[in-house]
Amino acid sequence: MEKADRRTKEKKGLLRYSDLLGKIINRNISVVLAIVLLIALSGMAYFSMELSNEKVKSEASEYYAEIEGWVNTQKNILSMFVNSIEAQGNLYQDHEAAVAYLDSITQKYSHISCTYISDPNLPQLVIMNNGWVPDPDFDVAGRSWYSEAIDNDDIAITAPYLDEQTGSYCITFSKRVVIDGKPIGVFGIDFYMDQLTNILSSSYTGGNYAFMTDASGIIVTHPSEQYQLGGNVSVNVSDTKYGKCAGGSGRIVTI
Repeated sequence: MEKADRRTKEKKGLLRYSDLLGKIINRNISVVLAIVLLIALSGMAYFSMELSNEKVKSEASEYYAEIEGWVNTQKNILSMFVNSIEAQGNLYQDHEAAVAYLDSITQKYSHISCTYISDPNLPQLVIMNNGWVPDPDFDVAGRSWYSEAIDNDDIAITAPYLDEQTGSYCITFSKRVVIDGKPIGVFGIDFYMDQLTNILSSSYTGGNYAFMTDASGIIVTHPSEQYQLGGNVSVNVSDTKYGKCAGGSGRIVTI
């Protein structure tokens, strides 16, 4: 009888140890599963973020290529104008004839606001395709499109600005004109920004969009009127929630 009781107690003790061990094992397994699940979720989040970053990089590259293509097209148009003017020799000395000549070419391009030659030493300070004549105090030498182009053969491109004549934002591409080995002035073309804006407007889908700033950080194109350059709106990206994106070469920041 005593032996039977002892065996019963031993069996109950083993059961208690077995239950305790089972609970410990089950708890540890739960902890292990939780850790594995956390690692899996972290991996999925990281993988998802990497895919998102690659998508952003790919889209940014596509829009950059489109903008670069637009800029190169305008450069080619500018070079064509300059080569044509240089080939005309002394035509620039006849104001009316030069205006008529410029206008005949300019009318072929609907995205051009105006074209002109300017220099302090010209018979007329400005020769513009629409015949516009500046005020006597017009300081062409102080204009960036002139000062950045007159001393070299490079094409200068200005930041966007509001054209007082048309009320639209434009970008000026300019290049010096050389006739018989002598620079006679700078030729400029004011391009409307509509085409440039349209390139990025195709990205405005759902919650995603691309926008562009100039070299100083002014937002040029944006789907929101709060930031879109125009009228009385001129916002620097550093003053917005996008500020943390600025200045990082190749960084991806999700907002």
